[in-house]
Amino acid sequence: MPAASPAAARDSLELPGTTYRASVTSAENQADGPSAMATVSANGRWVVFISNAANLGANPAVGPAVILRDRIAGTTTTVFASRSAGFTTVGGTSNVQVEDPTISGDGRWVAFVASSGPAAGAIGMRTIGLWDRTTREVSALPLPAVTEGPSWQVDSPSLSFDGRYVAFRTDDGLAGNDTNEYSDVYVMDRSTAAFERVSVASSGTQGLRGDSTEPSISPDGRYVAFTSTAMRLVDVETTPKISQVYLHDRQAGSTVLVSRRPDGQAGTGASSAPSVSRDGRVVAFTSLAGDLVAGDGNATRDVFAWTAADGNVVRASVSTEGAQGDGSSVGGVVSSDGRSVAFASAASNLVPDDTNGAVAALVRLPAYDVFVHDLVRGGTTRVSIGNGPKQADGSSTRPSISATGRYVAFDSSAANLVRRDTNGALDVFVRDREPAVRLAESPTSFGTVLIGTPGTSRTITATSSGSSALEVQGVELGGAAAADFLVAADSCTGATVYPGDTCSVQVVFLAPTVGARSARARFTDSAPSSPQDVPLRAEVPKPTLQLDPLVGPPGTVVLATGTGFTPGATVDLAWSAGITPTPLAPIVAGADGTLSAQALVLPRDDPGERDLRATVTLSGIKFPTPRAPFLVVAGSGTPPVSGVIQVFADSLGVPIILRR
Repeated sequence: MPAASPAAARDSLELPGTTYRASVTSAENQADGPSAMATVSANGRWVVFISNAANLGANPAVGPAVILRDRIAGTTTTVFASRSAGFTTVGGTSNVQVEDPTISGDGRWVAFVASSGPAAGAIGMRTIGLWDRTTREVSALPLPAVTEGPSWQVDSPSLSFDGRYVAFRTDDGLAGNDTNEYSDVYVMDRSTAAFERVSVASSGTQGLRGDSTEPSISPDGRYVAFTSTAMRLVDVETTPKISQVYLHDRQAGSTVLVSRRPDGQAGTGASSAPSVSRDGRVVAFTSLAGDLVAGDGNATRDVFAWTAADGNVVRASVSTEGAQGDGSSVGGVVSSDGRSVAFASAASNLVPDDTNGAVAALVRLPAYDVFVHDLVRGGTTRVSIGNGPKQADGSSTRPSISATGRYVAFDSSAANLVRRDTNGALDVFVRDREPAVRLAESPTSFGTVLIGTPGTSRTITATSSGSSALEVQGVELGGAAAADFLVAADSCTGATVYPGDTCSVQVVFLAPTVGARSARARFTDSAPSSPQDVPLRAEVPKPTLQLDPLVGPPGTVVLATGTGFTPGATVDLAWSAGITPTPLAPIVAGADGTLSAQALVLPRDDPGERDLRATVTLSGIKFPTPRAPFLVVAGSGTPPVSGVIQVFADSLGVPIILRR
């Protein structure tokens, strides 16, 4: 088991997050009846479920309704309600009931099972209804004329991300070679109205003596995971009437066994309820088999994850430390990115201080909680918790997880997950496993930087410190001196940073002008605290120039020293007045920005005030010109000695320069 991240190792009650109740009216009133069977869209915005609440649009005397909750807009819509007659768009004549709703990843399409009661002695009919959120119209999945039996029996819908592909189970043959008289899993391409049976072997042959059901289609529609008791779907021998989980690749036409032991053979216990990731890389499922992984000794159902890369199976219903659950775990669903698996479990040892099972024991019912396991880092956290936070005082089951694992929808009988939950009914909740970010080096100081220094860099590291993936939309620079900084490298923008992982941004300070320079790096991401600013600070000292001595007669050699110059820059020195206002020989500033030079006041120079000026010319740099005052006074005397140069005057006043 991979090492747990720091975030995952903490008690889930300490992690950031918010629990919302989805089974409410548009006016935020609680439902007056039970709600269950939730499915959440890829971005966590839309939640579809069934409800028997009258104030959500159901007719409790007839049956439940399919409800859509828009968490962002705060609206609740009745998609379709059970009714006793008039369901002509889907078929049937009486006692129409709805169940098993699901939603496409983009939140546009809602599919559900519609069951109509018998009419005139005929058997009932089960088919799939489709609702379009953009048009608010419902229609039936278009099926060909019945060719086998008296009526269609179609259910278990699963939608691709855009709703183009619908996977489903049916008892009726839609392919000419469907002669096995058992249920099969099909995929309909709604753009072409073509049907394809996917519960077949890689050779295309149908299974023998068994049913196939529980399809889960990948968001792109390429992969379909399903459960089957049929034999001969793969080369591995399977036990009759013991269900196994398979994955069919519609593009390659191949079918592989998912519920497999380390030796590649089929598990000896029943496996079911598969869930497939976006790229078909990961399939989560529930199994009673005790031989899928080593050390499975709890003799109960567990949730597992199969990975296509190596064909191996790992157990997801374990604690952060890898301990197996001391109770049953079911209903595993994998996030679209294949990273997180949500499941329900009656185990009390998957997270610290899980004691709500004692409450359920008083009524002799198992207390299930909903958990999320990180397949990469191995951390397990509990999500069926209330705001406060607090553990649930009721049982929570049937999770659904968003694309990156941030949002988890589930049913719960708990009354303490949100405030004012007094309806005493099963409700649908959504846990926002809020991402969090920790920005290192805030504020980020560049220290003292000499003007014109070509690029002083600092790295800002962002750590995903929440319980779900952090999505970084962008990093931009702003503030008073934003033009003095630039982003040289950025691994954050557009990145999905999972808990415990990091991304970084390298910022370069250009030092184009002197003074205190300030800006900020703004991180925009999916954390509730977004945007977050990292202050950027730098100090560019003003170049200085000093002379020694400050007063002297003609013929004096002065020592000029300077600080704060651009390292390696050419510095031109010139007197502002006198016989020698022209530039002296240029010098080069040192690596530390200092300079030292000797400047001659000619023996016949005029008395008076003047400046020695240091000029640096650099492209795009506002380099100030430091000045140092000097006073030439009348007089004579021993010519000064400075450094390695001594200056004398001959009888005509011409300077004689000796170097030593």
